[in-house]
Amino acid sequence: MTMIIITIISLSLAISYLILALLVVAGNQGFCNGERNYPFVSVVIAARNEGDSIAQCLYSLEQQDYPSDKCEFIIINDRSGDKTEERIENFISHKPNFKLISIRDDPQNLTGKANAMKVGIKESKGKIILSTDADCEVPASWISSMVSCFDAGTGMVAGFSLPVIDNAFSALQALDHLFLIGIASGFAGSGIPQSCIGNNIAFRRTVYDEIDGYDGIGFTITEDVGLLRKIYEDTDYGIKFTRDNTSLVSTRAAGNLKELVKQRMRWLIGGEKAGALIKSVLVLTFIVVILAMISIVSGIITGFSIWEGSILAIFLGANLAILLRNRHLLNLNTIIRWFLPYQLFFMFYTVFFGLLFLLGSQRVSWKGKIYNQE
Repeated sequence: MTMIIITIISLSLAISYLILALLVVAGNQGFCNGERNYPFVSVVIAARNEGDSIAQCLYSLEQQDYPSDKCEFIIINDRSGDKTEERIENFISHKPNFKLISIRDDPQNLTGKANAMKVGIKESKGKIILSTDADCEVPASWISSMVSCFDAGTGMVAGFSLPVIDNAFSALQALDHLFLIGIASGFAGSGIPQSCIGNNIAFRRTVYDEIDGYDGIGFTITEDVGLLRKIYEDTDYGIKFTRDNTSLVSTRAAGNLKELVKQRMRWLIGGEKAGALIKSVLVLTFIVVILAMISIVSGIITGFSIWEGSILAIFLGANLAILLRNRHLLNLNTIIRWFLPYQLFFMFYTVFFGLLFLLGSQRVSWKGKIYNQE
C-alpha cells in the first residue's frame, strides 16, 4: 500500500512538471514584429575587468543599423584593475555617440553593476535604455529589433542570449541558456513574468524613473530580475520577451566548472528571490530531478518498470518540448546531439546547487567581490 501511494505521488509530481512545461511552451509564442519607429535610445554597458572582451562588444555596438543620430552608447568602467579603461578610450576616440564614464569609489547600498548602471542611466538621454554585458556581442539589428517590441503598454523587453559553442562544455551551457530563458519567456508570454538575464534587456526611461531606478529596487545580486519584478509589480506596464534571431545576443560560456558554479549560484539565489511562483518551480524541478535520477539508477539495476519508465519519459519529454519550442535560435542538430548529455548535466547540477542552497549558502562571488544576499 505504501509503495502504491509513493508511486501515485511521484507520477503526480512528474505530471505537474509536464503541465508546467506545456504552459511554458504555450507562452513562448509570437515575435516582436511591431511597427518600426526610431526614438532616441541609450545603450548603457557596465564593464569591470573586461579588457580581453570589451573591444568585441564595442565593435558590435558600432555596427548597429539603427540611425546613428538616434542613439548613444554609454560605457561605465567600474573600478577595473586591468586595461579595460584604456581599451575603451582607444576604441571610442573620435566616435561622438560613444561616452566613457569611470567609477573610482566603491558603491553604497548597491552591487557594483547596479551602481554602474545607475550612474550611466543618470547621464543618458534616451527614451529607451538598452543593456548587455561587456563580454557579449550583439547583432547589427539588435537595437532596431528590441525597440520594435515596444508598444504603448510595454515597459520592458527581454531577449535571449546563447554562449558561443566551441567545445562540449560550451554546448551544454548553450542548451542550458536556451532552456532556462525559454522558461522565463514562457512565463512572460503567459502574463506572469518572473525573471530574465540582464545581458539582453531594454526598458522605458519613464518606467525606470517611476520605480526610482536601482535605488527603488534596493540591494540585490541579480539586479536584472529585481528590475523586471519591480516593473511588473509596481507599474501598469507589461513585460515582453523577444524570440527573434535579430535580437539574439552572443555571450561567453563559463570557461571552467568554478566559473559555472559562481554563475549558477548567483542565478539560483536571484531566482529564489524572484517570487513565490519561481520558488515553487525550483522546488518542483528539484524533486522531479531526484525522481528521474532514482528511476535511472533503479532501472539500470533491476530493469525499467512502467513507473520508472513513465517518470523518465515525462521528464525528458517535458524538457525536450521546451528546447524545441525555441529551436530557431539554436541549430536543431545541436539540440538533438547534445540533448541527453545535457539532461545528465542538468540533473547533476540541479541536485548539487539545490543541496548547496538548502545548506544555507547565500554568498556569491562576482567580479572579484563577495556579496551576501539576505
